[in-house]
Amino acid sequence: MTTERLTDSGTPGLAPEWREWVVENLLLGTEPEELEEVLCAAGVDAEVARAAVAAEAEDPYLVGCRRIGEQVLKLEGLLDVYSSLAEQSGAHQRLPRVDALTPEAFFEHYYFANRPVLLEGMMTDWPAMRSGSSGLLRQRLGGAGALSSTGPLPVCAQGPGLALTREPGTEGAALLEELRPPRGIVHPEHHRLGTTLWLEPAGALTPLHQDARNVLLAQVHGRRQVKLIPSFQLHRVYSTDGTFSPVDPSAPDLERFPDFARADVLDLELEPGQMLFLPVGWWHWMRALDDGAAVCFFAFDAPEPNVAWMVPGS
Repeated sequence: MTTERLTDSGTPGLAPEWREWVVENLLLGTEPEELEEVLCAAGVDAEVARAAVAAEAEDPYLVGCRRIGEQVLKLEGLLDVYSSLAEQSGAHQRLPRVDALTPEAFFEHYYFANRPVLLEGMMTDWPAMRSGSSGLLRQRLGGAGALSSTGPLPVCAQGPGLALTREPGTEGAALLEELRPPRGIVHPEHHRLGTTLWLEPAGALTPLHQDARNVLLAQVHGRRQVKLIPSFQLHRVYSTDGTFSPVDPSAPDLERFPDFARADVLDLELEPGQMLFLPVGWWHWMRALDDGAAVCFFAFDAPEPNVAWMVPGS
């Protein structure tokens, strides 16, 4: 990478990529002397390095950005406080597994508390559970042509989910009639407010990301490996582009992403008949262990069916 170039005035300065690097590190709080040392080690003349770092530090644009950066650092500090308190309680380091959960308990302890929970025994009356396999379910639906896809849908490495609607005469409409989500937890008109079907081959991978809405994931067929990370550890997963993270939690590169070592990762295997509540903002990574089928509910029987997190860049 080129370190120096001539500025418009004819004096040597830094190449654009190095200027960007200097500004980014100044905003992160790195001392100017440290930046000058790195530049000198990269072949920049000491006087040029000193003048370039000083010029960037005094630039009005950087001064304005620094104020915003200070707010970000304050927010990260607050998130670290939340993490510390949660670590002391241990609450977010284990996943509750419950059955016969009342709607009141679900909303009080999990939905409004932004905590995940594994629900068991709430899909025993689903006819789809008795259809044998995801392959038979796929044959029954006849592919995506039997369904209507409306609005933005979640996407995994294998493609988008399929939105189930009540379009007359479709198997999608018939399947909707067979879905019996927990009363008082899922909105009775969930089909109108958003319900998505996933049909995934074994090995289908969903990268580490966070959803901008609450999700209730019902595993119908096959097993799914899931890794969860708390929403308040946002700054430990290096997310700078929308809702996705570049970290692979199954084999994290800690040299490139050292702060990920401080992230609390819950690892579980979701089995057929289990429901997993994914709170808005919680990071999750998934891998289908078998050919599988799952249903995602986005409408909850709350004063507002869901919340929407407006994420820049997504």
